[in-house]
Amino acid sequence: MNNNLRRILPPHLFGIAFLLSLFTLGCTESKSDKIENAIQKGRSFLESIQRGDGAIADTSNPLFDTWETILATQALVDSPSDQPSEPAKAALSYLKNNENRHGLMCHNQKCRREICLETSAEYVRLLNMIRPEADYFGRVIPVLQAQKANGSWDIGNPDVREAIDFPSVTGFVLGMLNVCDLGANDHNKAIEWLVAQQHPEGHWGKSWEYYGCTSYALWSIIGALSAYDDEASTTAIEKAQKYILNSQKIDGSWYEKGNELRKVPSSELQTALMINALQNCNPTKTQDAIDKGIDFLLTQQSPDGSWDGGYFPIESQRYVKREYVVATALSILALKASRDAI
Repeated sequence: MNNNLRRILPPHLFGIAFLLSLFTLGCTESKSDKIENAIQKGRSFLESIQRGDGAIADTSNPLFDTWETILATQALVDSPSDQPSEPAKAALSYLKNNENRHGLMCHNQKCRREICLETSAEYVRLLNMIRPEADYFGRVIPVLQAQKANGSWDIGNPDVREAIDFPSVTGFVLGMLNVCDLGANDHNKAIEWLVAQQHPEGHWGKSWEYYGCTSYALWSIIGALSAYDDEASTTAIEKAQKYILNSQKIDGSWYEKGNELRKVPSSELQTALMINALQNCNPTKTQDAIDKGIDFLLTQQSPDGSWDGGYFPIESQRYVKREYVVATALSILALKASRDAI
């Protein structure tokens, strides 16, 4: 209690003020409460922008409406024992209506008959979150058949033409197969290929097609490699982990501008990606960084419950795509993992 108050207040009022201060301290919101409240506020925001058809996507530019709906729905659901909320059910219905003949996905409604392997991998992961006991082998047969002789997978996305063999794609596919207890035709070759693509600094590069920051590939690849205990995977994760820890900012965030692009993902989005990557690393070495990153996300949540995502770094200056849906969904996923680890 401030000594100035002791001098100003009469003794009986000072005693009341002292008791009130103790009560206030006792009612201070705990870290776990802050996380839970942020999750609920974020979910409420995602539900508030849901379209009539069930999609949860950028309201001004539906360029990635299916992809965004998948991530948003992952953020809305919890354990398989919990009944999905009505907004989650509506989103799942939208996704079901956009499946192609294989039961897989493309990134938006316009290419619904095609397969984007990253979108499909996250869709199957979402289904597994809700029904982990289901058998997804039949659904992913086309994915297994698409594995190349060198062990990797190409994106398959019809709108991606300049390069199609991004390491993140193989990371997403391996991660999906891992969570569904399915094996690739040759996962050893896939691991060898991923390890060979790792940069000396520890990351797997970046491209404007995939958010223009190293955190995107790190997110998918570390999650995939963490399921294996072989020396190559372990070494690759340790190198990636060191890179992530060394690139964290003082305020707990991560941010890289990348190639001097005017439109870049925000520090909130990049931080959420990095936290989701670190949560698949050795917790004894990464927990402090995760905690600092979580604190940063908690302070950056907007009053409406969303997180600013900056912009998709598409090279055309005439094209603008904001990334608040992905930033909000991935921030919620990062917070959920931290909540469940407490």
